[in-house]
Amino acid sequence: MLRSPNKVGSDSDISKLPKTPYSLAVSRQKRRHDELSRDDFLSFKEEVMQMLKSWKADHDNRLSNMENSLTNIKKINTDIEKSLEFISQKYEDMQNKITTIEKQCKDNHKYIMSLEEKVEELYRNSRRNGIEIRNIPEKEKENKNDLTQLVIYLSKTLNINLQSCDIKDIYCGPGKEGSIRPIIVELANISQKQTILSSVKSFDKNNPSKKLNVSHFGINTRAASAYVSEYLTPSTKKIYYLARQLSKKKIRRITCDIN
Repeated sequence: MLRSPNKVGSDSDISKLPKTPYSLAVSRQKRRHDELSRDDFLSFKEEVMQMLKSWKADHDNRLSNMENSLTNIKKINTDIEKSLEFISQKYEDMQNKITTIEKQCKDNHKYIMSLEEKVEELYRNSRRNGIEIRNIPEKEKENKNDLTQLVIYLSKTLNINLQSCDIKDIYCGPGKEGSIRPIIVELANISQKQTILSSVKSFDKNNPSKKLNVSHFGINTRAASAYVSEYLTPSTKKIYYLARQLSKKKIRRITCDIN
């Protein structure tokens, strides 16, 4: 006789089965494991939260410090910009003042040059009839009459008809210490001056071995050279001196090139 297989209990039947000691132990271990895992998670969660809070606090503190630093830097930059603007304004003001001063200096220089030209012109006009006699020995207590007689004697040497009345003024000019002062002669007109200068030039040309010297002024002493020239202003004398020096340099250069 055939037997049907034993019936397997359904889930509802299984739940109705009595629990064995093993199943109870497994259930208790599972519950305890779940409780421990939950506690560990909560502890881990708490640690993570503390770490995040600490990190956030540190981050906020750093951000606050950075903001303070940036604020200070902005303030410093603002102060620097103000200082630069102030310096730039002062520099611009100074440049304007310098430009004004330079213009004033140029104007003053032009004005001074104009005055110097006028003074030079006055000098030339005052000396237009004058001659200068150099290297004539001075006498003790020499006066205008003595100086006049020297010039009259010279005119006779040069065969010029010159009278005392033709000499408007005569005096010894300034000179270096220890040197012979020049004699300044102011004649009545420019024609007389030109006559004397041209006559002296002709005399030296016609008497190369015995050019004009102190004996031609009636002075009985060693025949030292004497010089008669136009009574020039200091600036004109300087120009003539520089021209002579330049001429000498050119002559020396030409001589060197030839040799």
